[in-house]
Amino acid sequence: MVGCNSQLPRMVKTKKDYIAREDWKFMEQMPYGDENFSEEHNKRVIEETERWNDEQDRKRVKDYQEKTRERTNAVAQYLKNLTQGRGVTSIDRYFGKRHLAYLRAEEIVNQLKANPALTKKLKEKMSGQGKLRSL
Repeated sequence: MVGCNSQLPRMVKTKKDYIAREDWKFMEQMPYGDENFSEEHNKRVIEETERWNDEQDRKRVKDYQEKTRERTNAVAQYLKNLTQGRGVTSIDRYFGKRHLAYLRAEEIVNQLKANPALTKKLKEKMSGQGKLRSL
């Protein structure tokens, strides 16, 4: 071939289960396979891992829905009242400053609970400014 770059690897047809010698460095041991390999054990491990991942996905979705349910319902009620032409148009006046502050504080506390390093840093910063209550 004219103008071909000699540094590029050649496209060579290889057997499906053949491992090239230059790829052996990525193998942990025994490049031609493990004599004690058990397909049943491998399938069982894969199924357990998939089951565990599915459980974790469901848990994450459930936790997220629980965290956002109260705020979502409040906003939906506000928008419903707004479209029907009744109620107050200002969010501060509809929910009240205290309730908005409560929702924001709840979000901050949840972030602090999720990040112990941030809690420790905040405690160190605030240590000389009075008593801190536990979260």
